[in-house]
Amino acid sequence: MAVDMNSESNPPDRTAAESTTLSVEHPRLTSYLQGLDLQKELLRLLERGHSEFVLDLEAGEVISSAVIGMLIGVNREFLSRNVKLVLTNLVPQIRQVFESTRVDEPFQIRNA
Repeated sequence: MAVDMNSESNPPDRTAAESTTLSVEHPRLTSYLQGLDLQKELLRLLERGHSEFVLDLEAGEVISSAVIGMLIGVNREFLSRNVKLVLTNLVPQIRQVFESTRVDEPFQIRNA
């Protein structure tokens, strides 16, 4: 897999009100294939029925527009199912990219 991810998920028998945290450990999310891996993992986790997913980008230093585009698409799917996708621990450079391009608006962004 091009993107190393740790999924700290609640067991499937937990209620849908709980959240799942996905930690991206790769510092450079710059390739289309990394974005596809991330997209597949998020959509796979969506099927578990939780109401919130937290994508921890603490290790991320660089993110490409292709990966941001995939996150936007995934977020649309989440929103259509009334599921929150929360981005957390964005380094200042990545947060600035999200804010300056206004793609931060559909996301919930928080610092841990």
